[in-house]
Amino acid sequence: MLNDLDLIENETRIKPREVSSYVEKAALLRQQKGPEESLKVLIPLLPRHPDQIPLRYELSIASREAGNLQASLEHLDAILVKQPRHKWALLGRVKTLMQAGRQVEAFAAIDNALNILPENIDLLVRKGAMLRQFRGAREALDFLLPLLSHFPDNISLRREVSVAFQETGNLQASLEHIDAILARQPQHKWALLGRAKTLMQVGRQVEAIEAIDNALNILPENANLLVRKGALLRQLRDAGEALEFLTPLVSRYPDMIPLHHEISVALRETGDFQASQKHLDAILAKQPDHKWALLGKVRNLIQDGREDELMLVAEDLASRIRNSLPDQAGNITEAALGPIKEMPDKIAEYLLKEFSSASERCARALPVMLLWNAYEKAETLGLGYLYRGAIEGILSRNDLRAFNLVHIIKSVTKGGIREAERLVQRLSGLLGDSERPLFDMEMGGMTGKAKDALHGRPRDPHDRSVAEVLSISRLLQQSGRLHVAARYLGMARRKHPSDLTLFREHIVSLTKSGQMDIARRELEKVDQPSFSRSRAWTIAMAVCWYEMGCPARTMELLETLQESGKLKSHFEMRLRSLIRLGRLDAAVDLVKDNQSGQSANSNPHFFSTLAGLVAADCLLSRKHEKNVSLTTPPAILTIERWLSSTSSRVIPADSGSVRHEGVMQYWNKGTPPAYLREIMQTWQKAFCQHYQLFDQKAALKFLTRHLGKDWADALRNAASPAEESDYFRLCYLMIQGGIYADCDDWLVGDPYPLTRLGSNLVVYQEPGGVMGNNVIAAPPGHPAIVWAAVAAKKSLEERHNDSTWSKTGPGLLTRAVAQHIRRRRPGTNLNLVVEPRWKLGTFVQFHTPLPYKRSKSYWNSGGARRNFPVFMELVGR
Repeated sequence: MLNDLDLIENETRIKPREVSSYVEKAALLRQQKGPEESLKVLIPLLPRHPDQIPLRYELSIASREAGNLQASLEHLDAILVKQPRHKWALLGRVKTLMQAGRQVEAFAAIDNALNILPENIDLLVRKGAMLRQFRGAREALDFLLPLLSHFPDNISLRREVSVAFQETGNLQASLEHIDAILARQPQHKWALLGRAKTLMQVGRQVEAIEAIDNALNILPENANLLVRKGALLRQLRDAGEALEFLTPLVSRYPDMIPLHHEISVALRETGDFQASQKHLDAILAKQPDHKWALLGKVRNLIQDGREDELMLVAEDLASRIRNSLPDQAGNITEAALGPIKEMPDKIAEYLLKEFSSASERCARALPVMLLWNAYEKAETLGLGYLYRGAIEGILSRNDLRAFNLVHIIKSVTKGGIREAERLVQRLSGLLGDSERPLFDMEMGGMTGKAKDALHGRPRDPHDRSVAEVLSISRLLQQSGRLHVAARYLGMARRKHPSDLTLFREHIVSLTKSGQMDIARRELEKVDQPSFSRSRAWTIAMAVCWYEMGCPARTMELLETLQESGKLKSHFEMRLRSLIRLGRLDAAVDLVKDNQSGQSANSNPHFFSTLAGLVAADCLLSRKHEKNVSLTTPPAILTIERWLSSTSSRVIPADSGSVRHEGVMQYWNKGTPPAYLREIMQTWQKAFCQHYQLFDQKAALKFLTRHLGKDWADALRNAASPAEESDYFRLCYLMIQGGIYADCDDWLVGDPYPLTRLGSNLVVYQEPGGVMGNNVIAAPPGHPAIVWAAVAAKKSLEERHNDSTWSKTGPGLLTRAVAQHIRRRRPGTNLNLVVEPRWKLGTFVQFHTPLPYKRSKSYWNSGGARRNFPVFMELVGR
């Protein structure tokens, strides 16, 4: 390259007026040193040679790469005035408009170009790429596949078809097109890279590494291939192994930005934030507006908890956005607002104020979810009005994807079915035809019409995306067909064997439906020393072992991850597993490591999530370690020790002499929704005249009649319908005995496991060790239920600030069972049966994901009520 550049220098000295030599020199400078160097050579030539097409074209490329998209368009337009059929100018104009976020104009430009050159394959492929990016991969395939019969040897066409198939989830078809490219061009760099990536995605990890090694045998010095191998090592094996491979490459490719970026990501995964930042600084020294480096810098500071430095970076980004060109604003805005939900409120508020104008200017070019997350955060801080323009930008786009719109509607409605239906009518027109099937299925589940959505789903199963598979599985579960959903997920996994979400959902669905042997067998297939797995796979397997009630294996997997204390993944799963294993000191240390400054200074009983509630109990347990009635961790240990004893597994011989005949359910007020009535009828049909449904009014009468006014008054003090239900089930079972079942639990099999143990309290243990209170069977007056009912009454009477979970729910029931075990006299029968939750799944489909659980008033909604006045006003117009 340098020799060529020297030759050009000589030629321009001999023939100074030969413009083509200067253009060639500028192109080399652009490739070697960047677009700014190229522009220094070209711009002085333009006044003397305004009609030179090659000069204009090179100026358009350099301007685009430098971020000056308006200048690039002006040069392209100047070319097209003189040569309307100039293919590369037509293509360049489309590309530049797309890069500027002017999608409507870009589509008009590509259609205009095809009117001029209707058979031009480069233009046709570009249109297919645009369809894929803005309207969906399916629509792109409908356009591109017919072209293959006319242009079977066109590499660009094959490449675009491969990418589209990949986005639909048909990885095998994608791989076939990549192989077709390599059959014609064995050294095609993109195809070599794509083959390794696709093999990894279809679960053929060993072949993926072999493919990248084979590519390196063909192109041994190709830096992009080397970086890709490092990325594969990080994703498939370990960040440490990736660093061992990548770090020595820096001396050979010191200026290679993708290399520095990949090393920075690997270092961040190991928790070495400072070393990660050095590589990001090396990128930013060369490209100050490099989006991923800016984002990485912000994320490093967030994860490392360095708020003072984060504020300095925020101020720097704000200063740069004030002085930026319009085409540079997008990268800076993404870096500032991308992680906005993870930022401390003070810094988030500052950035939201500073970037409100930029988000409006760039609304059509920025990712939809970035804009929405910024608006959502702004509303929580009272700044929603600043993002009116950003929301208008979202609503004016024609490239919305189904998952974007589903997320927005779920955020806004929080379980309000009528509100959701109104929004669906208003907003569904923003989607292209290819996005409608997934959207309709998701909305069917959200509005309680799962069966209708299943009936209306697309019937072609061969081109089903992973997102559609997961949506169908959720609809099956809402329809009471979890066993069918588990089989369906298993079939989908054969097509997408490397998809972590499918893998996790399949194992969890098998476990919840009581198919423990199959779940364990499927999990053990990948939980082998020979299985090369990434950090994400390790976490997915840990989740599965946790759901199966195996805390020891869960912790073995999680402890293999190279993480700093501030990077602990799946905090709640770690915490609950440590508690169940009796490692209370480690559990307390974990809580303290992850405790933010804000939570450390607040009452732990006000933590808003279940993880926070368990953490609070964990900290408090150190003060009350010997009293199992006060906190759940020592209660869980008491139950675990009892379960490990031989006597706990022996069911008394007379257990069948008395049977639980009656079933009671509770719904606070009014008639339950239709989707709930269908579930409740499964219990009503099974128990006929022994079935009772209580509402608040009937419950108050029952309590007054059997226990007195003070017990009824306690019910009136409940903070939510869930708290009412928790309290009343304990009172009812204490007096009447029988079976209680939550309204969202389908009876899908014979309830004999509950009815046969009539003289015993029957409870089911959740994976984290607590006693679930969704299905309980008890004889009248059982001591554990009496203790729990009295404790719940006292908490409600005294208006304790404890959470529902701890005050009346599973936390209370766990402590009651532990107290009952501790009070046992030697030689006496506890009349207690504690079964693992998966056994309940053999005849009950529990915790069905239903619309009312997303309600703002639901006890586990996880936060304060939020409104979206700007969005609702714009949608209502």
